[in-house]
Order: sequence, then C-alpha cells, then structure tokens
Amino acid sequence: MSDLISGSNARRVRLSVVIGGKDVTGSVSPDLLAFELTDHAHGKADDLRLTLRDTDGKWSGPWRPAKGLRISASILCLDWTGPGQRLGLNFGAFAIDEVEFEGPPDLVQIKAVSASTATALRQESRTQAWESASLRVVAGEIAKRHGLKLYYDGADVPFARVDQREESDLGFLKRLCEERGVNLKAHDGRLALFGAQSHDAKAAALTVTKRGGGLPALKWNFKSKSGVMYKACEVSWLDPETRELRTHTYAPQGQAPSEQLLRINRRVESMAEAERLAQAELRKCNKGEYEAKLDCIGHPGLVAGIVVAASGFGRFDGRYFVEEAVHRVDGSGGYVTSIKGRAALSY
Repeated sequence: MSDLISGSNARRVRLSVVIGGKDVTGSVSPDLLAFELTDHAHGKADDLRLTLRDTDGKWSGPWRPAKGLRISASILCLDWTGPGQRLGLNFGAFAIDEVEFEGPPDLVQIKAVSASTATALRQESRTQAWESASLRVVAGEIAKRHGLKLYYDGADVPFARVDQREESDLGFLKRLCEERGVNLKAHDGRLALFGAQSHDAKAAALTVTKRGGGLPALKWNFKSKSGVMYKACEVSWLDPETRELRTHTYAPQGQAPSEQLLRINRRVESMAEAERLAQAELRKCNKGEYEAKLDCIGHPGLVAGIVVAASGFGRFDGRYFVEEAVHRVDGSGGYVTSIKGRAALSY
C-alpha cells in the first residue's frame, strides 16, 4: 500500500489493490488515473472500475488481467477529518468482467462486478416450487447453494407456497423481497436481507452540510417528485379458502382517503400477506417523493444502506436513505464520495 500523494501534514488516501491474490498496489499507483467503486443498497451488483495509463503497453499486453480473475481493493484515509484521524474501507471481492483498451492516449479500463453475483446466482434460470417455507428459509437455501453466508435482519415472512419459474435465484429472491418490503444485497461472500422500514428508522450515521460542521457537501441536487403521492394502499384478493373477494387497506396516517388511494389486485394467501404487500407497494410508489444527490469530501463511512442527515438545505433538510454510494480516487490522491438517496420513510 503506497501513498497517492505525499506530505506528512496533508490529508492523504492510500489505495490498495489485489489482483489474482497478488498485491499490485505498487504497480498500479504510478499508472492510476481513476478508481471508482459503486455500492448499491438493494438489488443491483456492486461494480469496480480501474482506469490506468498504458504508455508502455504493459496493461494491454503482458499484464492484462483475464476475465473472471478476482480483484479486491481497500482505502485508508490518513489525517482526513483531523490530525491523527484514520478511516478505512475494504470494498470486498470482485470478479473482472471486462477489460477495455482505448487511445490516444493509451488507456486501459478494468471493470469488475461483485464476485458474489458473477456466478450462477444471477446467470442461471431455475424452476422450483417452495411450499410451507419462509423468506429466511428460501434465502438460506439459496445462499447455501451458492456458497454464501446468510445475513438476515428483520422479521421472518412465512408463506404456504411460492413459485420460481425460469428465474435466476437472485432475480427470484429479489422479487420476493420487494413484495415483502425487504432489501437484498449480495456481496463479498454474503447474501444480506434487511427490513426496509427498520433501516429507514435508524439514526443518521453522518450529517452532510451545506456550510459549517458535519461533512461538507461539494455539490448538491435535490428534487421533489411531481407525480401522484399515495396516502394509502388497498389490496384486493380472492380468498383461497372461501373464494370470496377480500380487501385490506393500509393507511400510515390513519383514516384511508377516498382519493390518492393506490389499488393493487394480486394473489395473496392470507390477511397477513395482504398487509405486508400493501405496505411494501405504498413504500415502492412513494419512496421517490424527495431525492438527493450529494458529492462530498471522500468518506469511508458513506456507504449504501445507511441513513444520512442533510442540513442547511432549507426545506430539503431531513433524513435520507442512501441507495447508492460511489467512491472515487484519482491519481493525484483526490477522494470524493457521491451518494444518491431518497427521503427516509416512517412506514
């Protein structure tokens, strides 16, 4: 691991890169133009990009890494938030997906996706019926099938039967999670499921500020959605036992309104499942009401899946759930973290 910028009194960041089990930091550092890591909270594979000068042709020639080769990276920030302050982040394991060569000038870009998703987990379709199981059971069996460890944070969700029809295990599990208000992430040897509502309710891990205190924003963009925001969700279904049409209405603020009512007609097995579906669908439709994009001085603590507080932005102040975090390091040692978030919901 070597410094990307020199000077013992200045902020500095160290980027460490391992390819194929070999520490190549010393070889990468002189040629580094940009390192970029994109971290997603739900449903998408994390990806890594490494852009290198290739003046002497070694990265497009004898050093060109093969597709599928493992690559991992980590950063260490020294004196970043104050003298003696050390912050670090290990980005985990990725598999090289593409190597691109362009010029002039001669550049090589190495692209990789999370090693946990660069397998049959997302590539192979499967048909299977799951009976008298639960979300935790299904996730556990899928994790075991692909050699992953299961991390499950939240209430378990039972069901009498669900069908996987020509879907990848990752696609099938993502669908089950979205219908039940659960976030899903596969990365670095783990399959992680966590309740969306409970994570929205967590205390803000960091405060991003327009001026003074907290973590300074370098650039910001806030947006309020112009479409219809629903106040309640009504689920209708045919009761499998009585064959009667039943309905359930979920209204977070009490009495369901006659307008701004989201109506869902879908097969469910019980009132409990209808309640979960109504809440999940209402969240899905309303979660984009307020969105934030923030570029900040690089911070290893800014990761997808946390809640941050925005301060100094007027009516856009508040708590935001981070759906995507991008960490960028350039060859001169500059480090910026960009996040995309949406207003944290109370339901």
